[in-house]
Amino acid sequence: MNKFFLICLVSFFTSTAHAFFFPWCSLSYRAESYSLGLQFGYEDIEAKPVMMDEYCWKLGENLGQELTQHNDSRRCPRAYADGKKLGLHGELLTITSPSECSHAGHTVGLSMLSVYARESAAQNDGNRCGKEYLLGKKDARANRPGTIRSDNRLNHCYFTGYNDLLSYGE
Repeated sequence: MNKFFLICLVSFFTSTAHAFFFPWCSLSYRAESYSLGLQFGYEDIEAKPVMMDEYCWKLGENLGQELTQHNDSRRCPRAYADGKKLGLHGELLTITSPSECSHAGHTVGLSMLSVYARESAAQNDGNRCGKEYLLGKKDARANRPGTIRSDNRLNHCYFTGYNDLLSYGE
C-alpha cells in the first residue's frame, strides 16, 4: 500500500498536471517560462523569457508535446490558434473545443504580447504597446496604483511593464 502511494505521488509531481494544481508556475516570471516552454513544445518555436525558470519551462514544454499527440488532433490546432490569437490581442479567452488546446494557445499569446511590449519599449519605436509598457513601469516606480486601460491589448502591455518593475526591479 505504501509503495503504491509513493508511486502515485512521484508520478503526480512529475506530470504536467502539477502546474495546474500548484500555482508555482502561474506566478511572475515563472508563468512566462511555462507558457513559452509550452509554445516550444507545441510549435517548436523557441523564445526565451527575461528570467528563466527551468522547472516551469519543462512543464510547459511537456504539455506542448502532449498537445501535439492530442486525441482530437483535427480540432486541437484550430483551438490552439484561436486561443493564441485572442491572447495576442489581450482579449479574454473564449473557450473552444478542445478547451485544453484553446487555453494553451491563449496562455502562449499573452506571453508573446508581453515579450512584444518589452521589445517595443526597448527599441523605443513609438508603438503604443511599448509606450504603455513604459508608462506602467513609471507608475509602479512612483508607487501609483495601476490604471485600467479601455483597450485590452494596451491594458496588458501597461500591466506587463507595471508588474515587470515589481517582479524584476528594473
